[in-house]
Amino acid sequence: MKTFLQKAFAVLTAVCACVLVTSCSVSSSGSFITNNCISNQTNTSFFMSYAYLDGSKTYNINFDAPAEMKISFTTKSGDLSCEITDRSGNYLYRGNKIETCSFSVGVPAAGVYTVKLTAAKHEGSFSFDWGK
Repeated sequence: MKTFLQKAFAVLTAVCACVLVTSCSVSSSGSFITNNCISNQTNTSFFMSYAYLDGSKTYNINFDAPAEMKISFTTKSGDLSCEITDRSGNYLYRGNKIETCSFSVGVPAAGVYTVKLTAAKHEGSFSFDWGK
């Protein structure tokens, strides 16, 4: 029978292995008001669904290699805009008053990319996924 320390070490080793295998990291910030919100963020995606969002939310994603980002927006009311830029400020995508849609954006090279979402009394959701 394994001791508690052996089990804990096995779990810690598995978690470290998962962290080392991931190809990027994500951090987020912003100033916003939300109501009835469900959100999730992993190393390869982020998602938020809400009855009300007002303000801005920024995600910084560090890609280790080129990738394809699958993006989905749902708009029930209000306004939502999105900008995706590289470290130099070059736009990969820019949209204002975004309606319900889904599409992909290619990330051409390794590096840090910024996704900035700005909402004005928006009801809906957004999701970004670059997992394999």
